[in-house]
Amino acid sequence: MRHFSKPVVAFIQNDEAEWHDYPFIKHLSEFVQVVFKHTLPEEMDKEIDGCVLISPNSNKESLLMDHLINDQHVAIIEMAMIHQQENREHFLTKLFSLAHFRSVQETPSIQSLIQFQSENKYLLMAYDQQRQKELGRMVAKGNNRDIHNVYLAYKEVFYKLLGQAPSVGANINVLSHIMGYFSEQLSRDEKEQFLSLLEDYRKRQVPLSDPLKVLNRWVHQYDQKYLLMQTFLQPYPEGLRS
Repeated sequence: MRHFSKPVVAFIQNDEAEWHDYPFIKHLSEFVQVVFKHTLPEEMDKEIDGCVLISPNSNKESLLMDHLINDQHVAIIEMAMIHQQENREHFLTKLFSLAHFRSVQETPSIQSLIQFQSENKYLLMAYDQQRQKELGRMVAKGNNRDIHNVYLAYKEVFYKLLGQAPSVGANINVLSHIMGYFSEQLSRDEKEQFLSLLEDYRKRQVPLSDPLKVLNRWVHQYDQKYLLMQTFLQPYPEGLRS
């Protein structure tokens, strides 16, 4: 079972009574530390990992929202987008990834960064394979540089990498790559069923969580210890999948 660092999430809404009228917010608050704000700030506090805007109350607030979406150190979503599955998955993945990295930064060391890079290998690959390789090179050369400069450079690229949700094709590439770990254990029927499931996902007939469930079952069944630690297979708590 993966341990998750607890993100700090700001909920923005003028009327405090409305904050708990939304099932998603009530559910999310079980997994995050909640900060309530009455207005959307021009700059988000550095200790905040995510922001949920209940509803823009003015044109100015809508413009601020557009500005903050480009602030890559925060995962941001509007309530109107929560029910769009890909937007919700990207928000949650980025939110818990940022919290994970923040926890690593608290006691910076090259060993911690190597571990972080290793655990996030396939998640980073899904988001941006070129930047994933760039981060890998930074970590590999980290022993020869000042650790704080290494973290600053790593953070800049890491934030950019999480800027856009991964494409369906990129996710399928990673899912197929992970399936390769079980090529000798799986029957022909199991392989064909999984490839059929990937095709359903490509057509957006099933969510990403469906092939992930199958891979997670195989990871535990065949005790693939390296895959057990991969954040791609469980990017956020299981309780937030529904």
